[in-house]
Amino acid sequence: MRWCSAAAFLLVLCTLPAAAWAEAAAPAEGFLFQVRMPVTSISSLLNSAVGVPQFTVGIRRGRVAYGLGLGLSQAGTSENSSSTIYRHEYKLNATLFQVAPTLWYGFWRSADGTTTGDLAISGQYGRVSFKSESSGFDGIANYDYVTKGSGNLFGFLVGVGGDHHLSANFALGAEIGAQGTFASDVKSDQEFSPKEGFSSSLLYGALRATVTF
Repeated sequence: MRWCSAAAFLLVLCTLPAAAWAEAAAPAEGFLFQVRMPVTSISSLLNSAVGVPQFTVGIRRGRVAYGLGLGLSQAGTSENSSSTIYRHEYKLNATLFQVAPTLWYGFWRSADGTTTGDLAISGQYGRVSFKSESSGFDGIANYDYVTKGSGNLFGFLVGVGGDHHLSANFALGAEIGAQGTFASDVKSDQEFSPKEGFSSSLLYGALRATVTF
């Protein structure tokens, strides 16, 4: 789904009226819609995607903004190896749906009000599903194994971000922070699959575009 968020990001840019680019202005208050760039790898998907929802809808009031982040991410990896006596192919695909209640508090604003800094705090819930396929020839016989599974992901983040307001209703910015993810009730068709565990990513990051109505 990476292309979906990228397309939405570009759509927000391209559909702005020319007047919005005329001069910078202090941020407006009201309903907001934010688009973030998606994650791109299996490790990011499972370890840090919960911290980077792709779309957020919410409300801005003064220094405070709050909203609900939504995301749908897909990632995959593959591996192939062979020799004169064996052949091995491996594929892994994962999909993550997430929701993330988020609060931003503005702690800094430039003298002209066009550039702002904020603290982001969020708790997340995600549902991940995965499928792995392993096939090849082990020197004696052909083999073909398929494993499917799913589980819940719970996460949190604390980050710092900044925006430059190209108009009162539109801003471009970035966010970086620390986060953790807890996997629960993970089930697969493997008898000894793990049921729960904790995984953390020291840093997450996202580019963001925000429109305020």
